[in-house]
Amino acid sequence: MGALDRLPPWSTTGVGSLPYSDGRTAVARAVGDYDLPFCPQLPRLEGDMVAEWLGADPRRCGWSPDRDRERPRAWERLLRELMLAPPAHDVVKLQVTGPLTLAVALERGAGRGPGDAALRREVAAWLAANVAGQVAALRERWLRHARDGRRTSA
Repeated sequence: MGALDRLPPWSTTGVGSLPYSDGRTAVARAVGDYDLPFCPQLPRLEGDMVAEWLGADPRRCGWSPDRDRERPRAWERLLRELMLAPPAHDVVKLQVTGPLTLAVALERGAGRGPGDAALRREVAAWLAANVAGQVAALRERWLRHARDGRRTSA
């Protein structure tokens, strides 16, 4: 049985972005108000979907201590909430801005037109690794619940 087959018919979920400045409120809505919980994006805190992943406007993209994070701001709170109230179907939705969108934003931010295939491959690999980390974190928590006897399936 596939993951989507475990969802009840007509399951609801959000589009991803929620209009909150507080991660606690956003996660409570994303986990409590929908059949399929999701990691909320917080554009009021993180900006648009490009800035959320790059940590800044692409024209100013670069490392700084306040942007040194791999996950959305609501990520840790989402994990805590899911530990307290995991969905019975064991499915969680993640949002990812596509590699082409991010690569084009970086190219435009640098004053170049789109066309750098190497950059797109690098961004795609970076995104894949980042999302694999999110999936691994969710899986590890589900397995811990199963070991602790609080879950019936992994």
